[in-house]
Amino acid sequence: MTARSVWKLLLASIFPGLLAVTTAAAQSLSDGFRPAPDGPVAALLVQPDGKILVGGAFGTIAGQARQQLARLDADGSIDASFSAVTVDNAIDAIALQPDGRVLVSGYFTHAGGAPRQQIARLNADGTLDATFNASLDGIAFAMLPLPNGKILLGGGFTVVDGVARDGLVQLNADGSIDPDFSAQTDGVVYALARTGAGELLVGGMFTTIAGAPHANLARLHADGRFDGAFVAQSDDAVDAIVLQADGRLVVGGSFVQIGGGTQPYLARLSANGRLDPTFTPSPNYVVVSLLVQPDDRILASGYFGLIGDQQRQSVARLNADGSLDDVLKADVDRASPALAVQADGRIVIGGDFSSVNGTPTGKLARVALDGSVDTDFVSTVAGGTVLAAAWQPDGKLLVGGNFSLNGQSAYPKVARLQANGAIDAGFNANVGDTVRAIALQSDGRVLVGGDFVSILAKPHAHVGRLEADGNPDAAFGAQTDASVTALAVLADGRIVIGGAFTQVDGEPHRGIARLNPDGSVDSTFVASVDGTIDALLVQPDGAIVIGGTFAHVDGIPRARLARLGADGTLDANFIADADSDVLALALQPDGSILVGGAFGTLGGISRGGLARLDAAGNVDAGFDASTNGAVSSIALRADRGLFVAGTFSTIGAATRLHLASLAANGEVDPDFVLSANDTVSTLALAADGRLFAAGAFTTLGGVPRNGVARIATREGARYALSRSGYTLIWSNADAAPETAMPPQLSYSTDGSAFLPTGTLARAGSTWTADLFQPPLGRTFYLRARSATASGTGDGSRGAHEDTLAVFIDDGIFGDSFD
Repeated sequence: MTARSVWKLLLASIFPGLLAVTTAAAQSLSDGFRPAPDGPVAALLVQPDGKILVGGAFGTIAGQARQQLARLDADGSIDASFSAVTVDNAIDAIALQPDGRVLVSGYFTHAGGAPRQQIARLNADGTLDATFNASLDGIAFAMLPLPNGKILLGGGFTVVDGVARDGLVQLNADGSIDPDFSAQTDGVVYALARTGAGELLVGGMFTTIAGAPHANLARLHADGRFDGAFVAQSDDAVDAIVLQADGRLVVGGSFVQIGGGTQPYLARLSANGRLDPTFTPSPNYVVVSLLVQPDDRILASGYFGLIGDQQRQSVARLNADGSLDDVLKADVDRASPALAVQADGRIVIGGDFSSVNGTPTGKLARVALDGSVDTDFVSTVAGGTVLAAAWQPDGKLLVGGNFSLNGQSAYPKVARLQANGAIDAGFNANVGDTVRAIALQSDGRVLVGGDFVSILAKPHAHVGRLEADGNPDAAFGAQTDASVTALAVLADGRIVIGGAFTQVDGEPHRGIARLNPDGSVDSTFVASVDGTIDALLVQPDGAIVIGGTFAHVDGIPRARLARLGADGTLDANFIADADSDVLALALQPDGSILVGGAFGTLGGISRGGLARLDAAGNVDAGFDASTNGAVSSIALRADRGLFVAGTFSTIGAATRLHLASLAANGEVDPDFVLSANDTVSTLALAADGRLFAAGAFTTLGGVPRNGVARIATREGARYALSRSGYTLIWSNADAAPETAMPPQLSYSTDGSAFLPTGTLARAGSTWTADLFQPPLGRTFYLRARSATASGTGDGSRGAHEDTLAVFIDDGIFGDSFD
């Protein structure tokens, strides 16, 4: 008996009863992923909209009664818009059709109150699809919706709709048997996949398929005919099949011999089924589930405890070449057969476990990008104030200010936190005084600006660069004579700095300057202001909008807000004077500019604390969300919603203490009410849509929080990086942070060392770039990197990255190892 069969028998023996409904606490700051089903999870699927379908043998999940099937929002709460359909026994498999309808298979005989024998289809809202009435005498362990609307099933059945069909059947869209597809097996099918050419890959435990002797792994033509050109067979069950970008197969199971060689439990085959001898992850026991991420890395789960000689308990991630990924470690105490990857890169795992990495997390868990379990954000800030914050692409958070951390008496000024808020001991920076701005470079180094005059006791006045581990970059020599409060890294690597300084490296540069990548002054940039610059943003054409306390730019009157050309010259046509300080700036996709500060009028129009300008600098009459206090930070979402923070207690006509959420038109979100008992000065929207907030508060939403908090979102953050011919397309949507600058494109031949190749340009709701002449006949990697504005004054810059493995056939070599 295979290890997968053991899991099936275990799941079939469990049938939980309904439990009482638990009411979730409203406005909770608990932002971890804790659905906590009361029974095992066997199937997971992340929908394109970010919602998560969960199937198994449970009766409650996320505190709500749900029989065997539920759909969760991104935060792990129940999606109330998906019907609480009742299924009378365990679900083992879930598949999503292109039209949004959901296929489920399991041990049940009824679904939605109607007879449904081990398979059913639900509408997109979770109600039973009465038009689909197929029946099986065994489970469909694998379900593959096809582009033509038909559905390929593989499993342990022998009868379909009363007709003999062993292990394999193709259904029409209405669930009736497709008589033109006659392929069957003499055993169980556990895995199905479709190649780019439309061929069908079948894995399981059989000795014949489509009338041909072929053990446990085979390829069929689209019409079900046996494809003899695919030579791979195995000596035991194949439980999982996935395809990498170049068409090679990665397969998992209980086999030892496969494709003409020895490669136990996990192997890679050429497109025609020959074993790849270079792919040697070597788990020590059975692999039952596989997923390939867009960057070609491979997620595996099963019954193993080792990958090679490295401990990995039931869950592991491999690099594209089969080597072990040393970032992800999600050891579970019992096998986890279910895996899913969210668009933001986080990984959802399901099974019958009770802990992940020693953290109690029953049956269903999520792992963050940095490998930590997605639990509530636990503040490690013990005192002082966080003024700067920037999310890294790996999900870790850089914070700067003048604060202390739990267990430490010194005020570190800058620190790095893991995704769950724990201190990252691998980052040890020693900055001499307050840090007010942080910006990430594409190479992982970190720019800092503030009040300090030293880093690690060496002279670095007000601006410096840290290595990825926090040590100062001695080659970066820029220094100013007063505080730096805003930073932006340009596409060419040059750096714009703003602040209260009047000199940079002894040269006169008042309030703003541009540095070369090595920190030397770019003397071609000549702007000068007579006050402090507290906020800046860079527009797609290179123009720079600045805000602060100044009254003149290059001697010309400009009250606290102005726009400069890419060379620093004043834009004479942009005039939007403010009657008091401008403290925050954010750029919307249509070129509109959100302005926050302590002003009461902007451009001669009454606007208290918050206003929106069109691209020419005119006040948007349709956006009026005035406050009775200052706005010091703005976090902009891809769906054009926004969060604002400051000293205010009212915004628009609503009472909101220091923190508010607004719709794109400026209307206050009535459902977002988290009052702070003191100023919120800093916001940083994470790639997954959760909001980091910092300030002088000690409670938020009535919950004790010592100056820092992270706030959950029910909506998912969506990203997509794809290729259409020779055009690359990147998009972000919903709860994702809006990019602060045009995304940068980079290229790699190995997936680790990337070189910049250009900038994406906005095309409607997406960003695109035409590819350079790409290599043919080999896998290469493309990465889109988007900058996100954050921190007090939005003067800090974090980043998000999406990576895509690409293979363009050269039309010569059809099989990698032939």
